[in-house]
Amino acid sequence: MVRYFLFEGKLFNLLSLNSYTLLIGRPPFETNDPKSTYRRILKNNYAFPSSVAVSEDAKDLIKKILVTDPSQRPTLDDILQHPFVKNHMSTSRKQEQVSI
Repeated sequence: MVRYFLFEGKLFNLLSLNSYTLLIGRPPFETNDPKSTYRRILKNNYAFPSSVAVSEDAKDLIKKILVTDPSQRPTLDDILQHPFVKNHMSTSRKQEQVSI
């Protein structure tokens, strides 16, 4: 069992930021100016660039995880059941039981 409850906010932040970065190639709030980056973080201001092909399922999952209000974010179980994760999980991984 993964013990995440004390750091759930940080876990979701890392999960969503890393997911976006892996798919897009750069962090979601990045700018050339640290103050501008910080303002974008505070406003949850990010976009999916049209120059990068990202599936609707991937966009949907990232949007749900990057919701500003933590109480509105999906649980880890919800994430594991999301179509993007289910469709891209390896066959051997699908056969394992994930306990969170």
